[in-house]
Amino acid sequence: MSILSSLSGAATPSDLRLQLIEETALLKAALSGTPPDQELERQVNEQEEEEASDTEAAPDLVVPEAAQGLPPLDSEIVSIPELDVSNFDVPIVLNEQVKDYIQYYQTRKWGVMSRAFERSGRYLPMMREIFREQGLPQDLVNLAYVESAFNARAYSRAKASGIWQFIKGTGNRYGMRVNYWLDERRDPEKATRAAAAYLKDLYEMFHSWPLALAAYNTGEYRIQRAIDQQGTTDFWALRLPKETDLYVPAFMAITIITKDPNRYGFVAPEEEPWEVERATVPGAVQLRAIARAVGVPFDVIRDLNPAVIRGVTPPTAAAHEINLPPGTKAILLAKLDQLPRSSSRKVVRTAGRWHRVRRGETMGLIASQHETTAARLARLNGRRVDDRLMVGTLLRLPLAQPPSKRAVTVVRATRSRTPTARAQKGTPSSRSTIHIVKRGETLWGIAQTYAVAPEELRGWNGLGRQVRLKPGQTLQVAALAAKSNREARRGALTSTTRALYHRVKSGDTLWEIARAHDVTPEELRRWNDLERQATLQVGQKLMIRLSES
Repeated sequence: MSILSSLSGAATPSDLRLQLIEETALLKAALSGTPPDQELERQVNEQEEEEASDTEAAPDLVVPEAAQGLPPLDSEIVSIPELDVSNFDVPIVLNEQVKDYIQYYQTRKWGVMSRAFERSGRYLPMMREIFREQGLPQDLVNLAYVESAFNARAYSRAKASGIWQFIKGTGNRYGMRVNYWLDERRDPEKATRAAAAYLKDLYEMFHSWPLALAAYNTGEYRIQRAIDQQGTTDFWALRLPKETDLYVPAFMAITIITKDPNRYGFVAPEEEPWEVERATVPGAVQLRAIARAVGVPFDVIRDLNPAVIRGVTPPTAAAHEINLPPGTKAILLAKLDQLPRSSSRKVVRTAGRWHRVRRGETMGLIASQHETTAARLARLNGRRVDDRLMVGTLLRLPLAQPPSKRAVTVVRATRSRTPTARAQKGTPSSRSTIHIVKRGETLWGIAQTYAVAPEELRGWNGLGRQVRLKPGQTLQVAALAAKSNREARRGALTSTTRALYHRVKSGDTLWEIARAHDVTPEELRRWNDLERQATLQVGQKLMIRLSES
């Protein structure tokens, strides 16, 4: 495997990787007595863990509780000098809210803020230069402490990403691409340029830095509406959402601290210039291959390119610009033709085995969605089955079954069936199996997993229409392999009933729906008269044709 992975040309290591892993897994399993599927899963997961999208929960540095219930100011903990406003290039006040936040960061959030100071030194010179180019106050860079603690991989419950915590819509508006392969909100330089442009626009709108900062947190339209309704442009007099009301004092507190970190118990950041070389490489090239080509550790390339969220340059693009350590661009360009390419299908298989937790999801519910058990999913992620999951958390998923063994998930557009299909309703086929109900599963969800109708499940198991499933309950089901199931359904549908319907759920994307049903996003758009920029709505029904008539 090591020799083949270093070859170029005909060897195509990226295409052989999974085959080699499978073969060596079988050999190691035979030698060690480990079940082959467990050995295979272990090896592939090692690669997935490094290549898949990685995020960290954004720190809660502005929360309504922050200014409530804090102990009285203690001179041994915090020493706040008289405020010299000449030290700042944005308006700063030292009221009780600001003092509370200074203490909050010194005590409850000392660890988070200490790590933020460690990280910030790498980015501060670059950020100040960009803000200087835009004619913005230099102290505004301190907003990155409050937003993400200078963590490029921070991801919030509001689906904001990167050091400057842009949501997708605002990120797109300021030129940052966000898709399955890329999240340029995580690119430190691009995101800083976008933040500078956004802050400049906000100041031109409100002519007040406190109001501009508040708008950065909650949106310019909400601030404008509050001004229109309340008849004041004084930030301190406006009634705003609690978090926004506290956001500006939090920024002022960290700005005061950054003027003299040692005084407040922190180590000042060791600033270093942001120096990278940029090179254009083809799509579908793994960052690991680039690291090997230039002779630096993989973590260095990965750390310089946080926007590449799948460990591979976008296969959908002809070329992509990446960041390299100084002095390595010429080396990479000399070896550019030798870089192995990953086929889109292989990349999707290795990169897509993660699940981002949505609101209301449990370990059992997620496990049922991905054809595994809650116990296995919990064990794989070092958790307990009954753990409470935070929205936005990434869970690693077990190795996917080969497509030939995986059931196709479909929703029927009609109840009309051929005689053969109706005959299956009363009795499971000879390929019947047993399904053990897991916590959070529903009859409809189980029926989807096995590509059967809920009515069939009720008939095979003698269940009433109002029955409630219990964890541990066994159900007899008739499982059809993906290929034979597709063929059976193609034969059962007439020329007027060749459509399936998918009801959009929270978090669904057109690309994911298309992949689940083995069609293309372009076909989905054409069948449903969707514009290219159309936004899917929860509950919306999408028609999916098995074959165009």
